[in-house]
Amino acid sequence: MTNIQKQSRRVRLFFQCLLFLTPIGVCYYWLTVQTPNDFLTMMGFVQTSIDIGSYTQQPLTMMTRILAMISSLLLSGVILYALRVLIHLFKNYEQNEIFTLDNAKCYRKLGYSIFYWVG
Repeated sequence: MTNIQKQSRRVRLFFQCLLFLTPIGVCYYWLTVQTPNDFLTMMGFVQTSIDIGSYTQQPLTMMTRILAMISSLLLSGVILYALRVLIHLFKNYEQNEIFTLDNAKCYRKLGYSIFYWVG
């Protein structure tokens, strides 16, 4: 196994972990924000610049949390799509397929996902 194959495998596994952990993190955030179970914010691991308490005087209801979670998951769908494309790209690199048409299509899809993320 060449060095590029080893590094591509490591990067692909990292992106697969991110693909798995991103929706879990979004769901965890919205289900635990402003509750005693919000360990990530209380410990300082996650710092948000938005104070949700300044927008509402009442605590968030479960329905509000679920709707916010769904909308956040829809927005993170662009990131999840880009991660899927990156996983496919590095799987090609792992198989020593460097300069192929499939990789060029992956780069084009990544470019589109950047436009969708920004726009």
